[in-house]
Amino acid sequence: VFLLQGCAALVQDSRVPPPTQAKHCEGREVITSTHLATLPIPLVAFFTPRVTLNAPDSAAILGKCGGKQQVNRRVEQNYAVCAPTIFLTTIITLGIAGVCPRIVSWEADVTD
Repeated sequence: VFLLQGCAALVQDSRVPPPTQAKHCEGREVITSTHLATLPIPLVAFFTPRVTLNAPDSAAILGKCGGKQQVNRRVEQNYAVCAPTIFLTTIITLGIAGVCPRIVSWEADVTD
């Protein structure tokens, strides 16, 4: 139950019958993004806005399936690992940077 609380669906199409020539594509990957303070001065960085680098994009993730047309697409991210990791890395770097790993799973029916 704890692992499911950190989930967020980025893309979820309504289910339709896939075309007869469609191939099912699915996968799972750990993607890490970095949050950097805009003013990288130790301790002051805790109070400044942050910039996110390497944020996963659902279009890029579904692009791994390829194909001309995709139906029944679904991209889901699990943030359960992110909360303790970003807290620890932000404390260690005195507020300058934080690392957020997340488990991204995707699936789609693809036609070429």
